[in-house]
Amino acid sequence: MNDLFKSIVLTCKYIQTANPVKRRVSLDSFCSLSYLLREKGLNHSEKIKLGKGLESFLNELILTNKKWKKLVFDFGFKCQIDDLIINEDDKLIVYSEYKANMALDSQKRDVMYIHCVKLHEQLKKEFPSYKVIGCILNLRFLYKKDIPRTIVNRFNKFKNKLSIYGMNEYLQLFGLPKFENYVEYTKFLEFICEQNFIRK
Repeated sequence: MNDLFKSIVLTCKYIQTANPVKRRVSLDSFCSLSYLLREKGLNHSEKIKLGKGLESFLNELILTNKKWKKLVFDFGFKCQIDDLIINEDDKLIVYSEYKANMALDSQKRDVMYIHCVKLHEQLKKEFPSYKVIGCILNLRFLYKKDIPRTIVNRFNKFKNKLSIYGMNEYLQLFGLPKFENYVEYTKFLEFICEQNFIRK
């Protein structure tokens, strides 16, 4: 760098005394799964791959509990849920929608709600002796109480058909180990990122 330029920058009153601008994190960014990996600087497609990788991991993890198995069911309409599983011993059916960022789903919420109502009614009709549990799993947070209230309130109309879960609450539903804290969860997400399916 030019010595003159450097010396002027180092003595320029404004540059040396102005208060730095605090970077504000938007609610949308804070509520995103990728917020936990913000130092990695994931681009949009890498964030999508991370979410898909975590969804695939969860679908396989749940089936390690032998009480649960995939439920194949023809709803007669295009249904976009991420997992549908059954526990015949305990007469439970769980359908799940995984969300890497609940804050970004404003336009999809109404369609999701209509699908969930139809799905819930069909499952109750087909399996009348089963308890049907609908889940929105927020992949970003370990517990529902950690999710900002403004985000949770956007899903109020789902109350009768879907419950919001944080990651640990969801794992507990299936009798699976939980994460100790966000540090451990973040390390786990970093481990997923290291597997070369996101970035080479």
